[in-house]
Amino acid sequence: MSQPQSHDSAGAQVLLETRDLSVNFTVHGGEVKAVRNVSFKVYEGETLCIVGESGSGKSVTVQSLLGLLPTPPARVISGKIVFGQRDLLQISRKEMRQIAGGAIAMVFQDPLVSLNPTMTVYDQIAEVLLLHTEMDAQARRHRVLELLELVRIPEPIKRLKQFPHELSGGMRQRVMIAMALACNPKLLIADEPTTALDVTIQAQILSLIRDLAHRLNMATILITHDLGVVAKMADRVIVMYGGQVIEEGKVDDVFYQPKHPYTVGLQRAMPRDETSSHQPLTPIPGSPPDLFSPPVGCAFAPRCPAVMRICVERAPPEVHAGSTRTMCWLQHPQATEQRRAAGVYVVGGTQQQADGVQR
Repeated sequence: MSQPQSHDSAGAQVLLETRDLSVNFTVHGGEVKAVRNVSFKVYEGETLCIVGESGSGKSVTVQSLLGLLPTPPARVISGKIVFGQRDLLQISRKEMRQIAGGAIAMVFQDPLVSLNPTMTVYDQIAEVLLLHTEMDAQARRHRVLELLELVRIPEPIKRLKQFPHELSGGMRQRVMIAMALACNPKLLIADEPTTALDVTIQAQILSLIRDLAHRLNMATILITHDLGVVAKMADRVIVMYGGQVIEEGKVDDVFYQPKHPYTVGLQRAMPRDETSSHQPLTPIPGSPPDLFSPPVGCAFAPRCPAVMRICVERAPPEVHAGSTRTMCWLQHPQATEQRRAAGVYVVGGTQQQADGVQR
């Protein structure tokens, strides 16, 4: 997959680059091709959202960045993950431990599962500092209190001796964020960090992550299935489907001028705001692809209302248009203007199938 320039339009430098990453899982039924030739860049200080249905490869992709996948059954088939001029897939476990929790940190979905139930709040945050710094006990205590205040936990001194079960869900997630920020990471990865929280607390946690990212000039990768979250948080967005990146671009371009029928389908399947809550949603028909044996052509073709013959026969090309790159035959120069217009018209809501594109 070809890649854009080494800096964005504002001049920010590339912080992390994933090149043609492929990950398989060996199971009794064979090999699940969970991630297929995924490439993207993360720029300094930006928030990149990765969105897609369950099973699209979002979490597997980001867990690969820090070597968190269980091996076996997971196996990286190919690719590079370049951070600080080093390929993270080639470094030793010791080197990865220095990076994970240090320069790159991660916040997981369920803090009740991620936090150690037998350790106090202080001990869990201090452990990160013990692993990555040479602070003495007094400096560690000062830093832990500073972090608790940073993530807006009330009565931080009181919380030091508390255990995870004594905290609310939102408070536990704030502790996880404090642990992630302990060593001033350059990149924060948040894998659906609000899944286990109620709506009000979700908004607070997302606002906290956004504010901290701006305040600390920290790049963020946010994994979500919620387009509303993407609209509020993202500078750029990646849309994944069937283990592949099928669309990428600046958030406004992807939201207001989506190129891929799947992206359009996601938007139509999600409520936009409170005023449209009475309007019926339009789910995407069909099921995600079988990743034991992925389709030869476009993975979305069996569900696509604008499918063309070539979509089934050949893998789609990568097409660049402005800040957006798309894996879709509808955007290819071989598609005539009439057929492309017909395809876009179909995915916009009219049930009329576009013609095939000649090879």
